[in-house]
Amino acid sequence: MSARAVARAAVLPVLAVVAAVTASTLPPRAAAQEPVGAGAAGERRDAPEGAEESAPAVSDRSRVVVRLDCANVLSRRELTLFANGTLRLKAGRPGEEGMSLAELGPDELEDALALLAEIDFDETDPATTGPDGEWVERCLLELELPGRATVERRFKRFDSLPLALARALAVVNGVASGIEEPRGGPGDRGPARLPVGYEPEPGDLLRHADGTLYEVITFTADGEGVELQGVDQPLTLYLSRGRLGDEIVELVGRRERRGP
Repeated sequence: MSARAVARAAVLPVLAVVAAVTASTLPPRAAAQEPVGAGAAGERRDAPEGAEESAPAVSDRSRVVVRLDCANVLSRRELTLFANGTLRLKAGRPGEEGMSLAELGPDELEDALALLAEIDFDETDPATTGPDGEWVERCLLELELPGRATVERRFKRFDSLPLALARALAVVNGVASGIEEPRGGPGDRGPARLPVGYEPEPGDLLRHADGTLYEVITFTADGEGVELQGVDQPLTLYLSRGRLGDEIVELVGRRERRGP
């Protein structure tokens, strides 16, 4: 045997021992291939066992419980009630809406939500039917009451409303009765108001909150409804005397009306 072969045979056992010692000090291969998580330096940040990820709670200041949104080609009016009692009203020409805010006291808020929770919508259709057209106001009522399923009902201005929807709208409009019409939007015409104790007469020229000018034409048979016709637009609007102040903001003048 040559001297080189003898030296190689002597070294091989030593290399085998060194390799065995090195392998015993290395971590398992699976551990070395740990997945990289969101943490720095490849740290894996797993949630503790039994913990579940949940969306952050929405505060009462931003949680909507009631929303009534009505619009046509000329105007939009959106009333929102938040869970903390804040009322927000946006109204005016589309894209030019002004905004006003009001606050309900805890008792007022509780009473309103209780009245709405008593209403059974199970027998009402999601949408009503009636006269239609681009000038007819379309509305959406949304209710997100605590512990109740979400309610969405669509209707138009002149639809015949089911009792449940009519009751809900009466509650919502009652809550909104104390909030002022928005001012300060691009279409703002200043703090115009109907005269105190105003009684409409045929020929009166009235400005709607959306800026449209109407003329009082006549009254319904019971005297409680007022027929208005648009001066510059082909519109006909019917309002109860009690609601004139909710939608009409200014007595512009009076047109002379000649008899037959």
